[in-house]
Amino acid sequence: MAELICFPSFHAETLLRVVERTDETVFRLFTSTENLWFASDKEGVEWLQESIPVPKRRADKFWKSVTNIAISEVKNEHLEQLDGMTVLVAIQIDGILIEVETNNLNAKKPPGLLLRKILDEGKSVLRDPISRKRLKELREYL
Repeated sequence: MAELICFPSFHAETLLRVVERTDETVFRLFTSTENLWFASDKEGVEWLQESIPVPKRRADKFWKSVTNIAISEVKNEHLEQLDGMTVLVAIQIDGILIEVETNNLNAKKPPGLLLRKILDEGKSVLRDPISRKRLKELREYL
């Protein structure tokens, strides 16, 4: 399981979750139609969820690439910055759960690398226009 809860400064909060099952992997995106921090009518905010099953054979490539990311070396870290994105990361591989909170996102180092791989996989499987827009927006923070 890999899960990222993204809190971008200027876009809607988004949950990205990838769950491995016996015969498939489910890729899920859950988001709102606007950033909750700036929403004038929080009760009027709409929510979107898209879940797509990915066949095991295709998902195996994704899991192999994610397993090699040294997320356990990442510490909770907060850089002094006004804008950007905080990400809560949870990844469980071989029964070991690792959780990290950071706003230090570099697409070539964990956890930014994990975010990039999930965004790339999401781009290839998610079809809803809002989901695809949200993936593009989140990528801007890397």
